This record gives sequence, structure tokens and C-alpha cells, in this order.
Amino acid sequence: MRPSLQRALTVAVLAGFAAWGYGNLYEAVVFSPNWVVDAGAQMARLDAFFVRTSPTAYFVPPAFLAPPVLWALAWRNEVPSARRPYRLASFAAVAAVALNLAIVAVIIPRLFGPHRASDGEIGAFCWLWNGANGLRVLAVSATVWQVLGALRALEGAWTSRSSWTG
Repeated sequence: MRPSLQRALTVAVLAGFAAWGYGNLYEAVVFSPNWVVDAGAQMARLDAFFVRTSPTAYFVPPAFLAPPVLWALAWRNEVPSARRPYRLASFAAVAAVALNLAIVAVIIPRLFGPHRASDGEIGAFCWLWNGANGLRVLAVSATVWQVLGALRALEGAWTSRSSWTG
């Protein structure tokens, strides 16, 4: 892979995970802590609010595009100093994707829509969402940190050219 393409894709992956992480962090700090107070009414209000759009329109592009591009970069990487950060970023991304799938498949359907939990149960799902989202924020943050490490390694290899084999 050409160094300029690898760098550009690594920056795009970094931007994708940063957007995903920022959105989840914002929800974790500003938005979702309010869900646990009068949870049934809060979820009913949000369910009625999201009629024409939803947070999915914001989260889906970086959440679906960034991980596979990262994994392709890790697989195609030829810069020895970038191997470890790409590998660690890939593992953290697997954790983030797995948590995301669990949240979307198990928790979200119980908070919104026709299969919403009863008002008595919904508080527990709100707490579960907050905990799972906190773990997801950590996994995405670890991914961002390691992608930054890979980018630093690429920059070092690009400037020295002696360690670049591609």
C-alpha cells in the first residue's frame, strides 16, 4: 500500500472512531444519565420524539465504516513500527463493535419502539445501557489512542523512509 494512501486511510479511521466516541461520550455524560429518573416517562418522551430521524443517522456511518477499514489497514500494513498499534487498535475495535451489537440488539429494543419494556422494567435497562455505553466509550477511546500510535509510527517511517518496505 502506498504510504500516502495508508496515512489518509488511517486519518479517516481516526476521524470515524473519534466521531463515534464523541457521540457516545456526549450521551454518557449529558444525555443518558437523565434516563434513570422517571425512566418510563423519559423513554416514552424519547420514543415519541424520534419520529423522522434518530441517533442512528449520526452513529451508523463511523460505527460501520471505521472498523473494517482499520482491520484492512492492520492486515495490509508493511511498516514494522505500526504493527503493534494497529493490532491493539483492532482488538479494541472488536470490543467496541461487540458492545455496540449488544447494545443495539439487546438493550435499545427494550427502551424504544413496540417491544419496549414495561415502566417497571425500563429503569434497569436504562442503567444497563449506561454501563454498557461506558464500556463502549472506553473501547472506542482505546481504539483512538492506538490508531494515533499507528499514525505516529507511519509518520516516523515516512520521514525516515529506511523502515518503509512498501
